[in-house]
Amino acid sequence: MNNRLTLSSSRTSANKLEHTTLLLEVLAEVNSLMSQGKNFEWFCEEVGLILKNKLQYKHIHIWIQDERNSQTLKLVTPETRNGFRKNSISRGVVGKSFREQRIICLPDVTQEPEYLKTHPETISELCIPLVSDGVTIGVLNIETDTLQTFQGQIHILQIISENLSHVLKVALLYNTEDHFHRLVEHMSEGVWVCDADEHTLYTNPSLRAMIGYSEEELRGTMTYEYFDEASQKIIKKENVKRKRGVGSHYEAQLVAKNGELVPVIVHGVPFDNGGSMATLTDVRALKNAEAKLQDRFEKMQEAYREIGLQRRHLDYLMEMVAMANARRTNIKQIADFSANAMMMITKAKAATVRIIDHATGKFILQAKSGLGDEWLGRKSIKYKGSLTEAAASSGKPLKVPDLSSDSRYGSPSLARKSDLHSAFVVPLMVKGELIGSLTLYFAHAYNLESLEEEFIEVFAQETAIALKLTAK
Repeated sequence: MNNRLTLSSSRTSANKLEHTTLLLEVLAEVNSLMSQGKNFEWFCEEVGLILKNKLQYKHIHIWIQDERNSQTLKLVTPETRNGFRKNSISRGVVGKSFREQRIICLPDVTQEPEYLKTHPETISELCIPLVSDGVTIGVLNIETDTLQTFQGQIHILQIISENLSHVLKVALLYNTEDHFHRLVEHMSEGVWVCDADEHTLYTNPSLRAMIGYSEEELRGTMTYEYFDEASQKIIKKENVKRKRGVGSHYEAQLVAKNGELVPVIVHGVPFDNGGSMATLTDVRALKNAEAKLQDRFEKMQEAYREIGLQRRHLDYLMEMVAMANARRTNIKQIADFSANAMMMITKAKAATVRIIDHATGKFILQAKSGLGDEWLGRKSIKYKGSLTEAAASSGKPLKVPDLSSDSRYGSPSLARKSDLHSAFVVPLMVKGELIGSLTLYFAHAYNLESLEEEFIEVFAQETAIALKLTAK
């Protein structure tokens, strides 16, 4: 193999110069990628190509610990575009190098019982753990098709690995930060981030619109100054808990710039550095359902404690996935959570979740939110000729601007009584099988135009899966 890192019986000046030049070339090309601002997978693939072209080994790969599963390593330099694969840290020489946090050099891989024969032509293998700030984040894996002891090469490869560890960690942080920023910037809930002394570091557009202050006006100010006196007492008490690492849910009232009181539900999440992040949900439109809102958040808080998903406080979607896997969760709980969550996300006036009974061809009401007991008279409705049938036939949600004029809707008088005039009907389906329906009701047709339809469809898909799994 044409290997630029050639073995030499003596460390000549020319050899040292060659190694130094190679090191500088690799580091320069890798660092230049950081300025191109693309995603982490692209960055890793390009780094792999640089290493392979410069070092000229048969196979050279980078494995990184999976963020979602700490017991798994993910190959981030696939041999084909998007050909990513994963491997448990308990298997193979790569996993062993990661677990034991040491360099493993195998001149003859056939002598190592833990070697996984991924490439039949491989004769020698070298694994170097990638360590950043004392934490192992992955492994640099090299395989050759000729016998190699890697003597004289390990030192230069260690230096490359040390620099590569730092660059990869920075790239991963940039990628995570970008995803988080795009998420919170488009959230309908307000997001407020403060330091350990309660000074404002960041607010998202929804929060600023909620209280009427600009980003510049809020930055650096004390967070509790924007709440009424009663709420300030609650906040100061809850902040003491968060400094101990305990999250919290509570109700408070913001004081907007124009003097208007804005009732909100606050969900606080502590940071390791003493700071915290809170999501604030405006509940002005749901004032008449205050008791149900309180019950909803108490159930959510109980669910967090039971299934240990404290990292997912902001993620309704992951909460649904978690509920599907919780042993004591039943269909009613999932349906209630789905209806309540959709009302919160979309600002709908009401919501229902129904499950289809294939034996009778009817939809059975499992959950209602924002509706009175008179809707229990519509606990069972026919599927044939219904709005849900139309939505299921098309395979996508159905917008109904005027319920009273649509002949497929069976309760126009009940809808008018509840001041409901338009609807968004989402079929709950799993691989073509109809499970039920999620219907969101609004007071005006124009509410349908501002819906985040893509997210609603994804959430509905997870709801359908959760209902199907729980019914087994």
